[in-house]
Amino acid sequence: MPRISKTDGRALASATGLLVLGTIVRVVLAPDAADLRWRPAGSERAAETLADVRGELAIALDQEMKAAQPLEPGERIDLNAADLSDLRRLPGIGPARAAAIQKDRATRGPYGSVEDLSRIPGFGVGLVERLRPHVRQDPTAFSASAFSAVGLLDLNRAQTHELEQITGIGPALAARITAARAHSGGFRDLDELIEIPGIGPKTMQILRNEAFVR
Repeated sequence: MPRISKTDGRALASATGLLVLGTIVRVVLAPDAADLRWRPAGSERAAETLADVRGELAIALDQEMKAAQPLEPGERIDLNAADLSDLRRLPGIGPARAAAIQKDRATRGPYGSVEDLSRIPGFGVGLVERLRPHVRQDPTAFSASAFSAVGLLDLNRAQTHELEQITGIGPALAARITAARAHSGGFRDLDELIEIPGIGPKTMQILRNEAFVR
């Protein structure tokens, strides 16, 4: 029997957990029969739901596989441009700390030095020093992005290629978002995006962290 590396094992375990969680969420959040009058009936709705689950799991698996990859010798992660998966590759940085870095970067602006991480609660001197050999800071990478001053992408203004900067949003889904925006004349609320095929609860949570509408 072929041996599975620790990295692949962690990714496989995470993907399995996400599969179970996705199934539970779909069952718990499934609408009552009375709420189905506006949805496709029968096999059409089942196929749409299955496609959503598959899309979300594919995104989640890609993110977990990326996060499980160890840093190469001499590799440095850019604190001003890294997504959640890349941040999680850093030593001592799990999902909660990666999200804290992303939120702090969005609300307070780009990092000028690794010491700036100490402005995040729970990031002490020891952790900052542990990260120092593995990170870099390029303010240009932040300022040149499509994100606004608060670090969130305006979905009513972003172009298709800019939407692809959002974690897990590829060309096809970005195109569906811009098409839906054009059809509706603009999004009035972020939750409207749940109606777009391929966007489910997992992707909606990502959008709440990285985008907004106005």
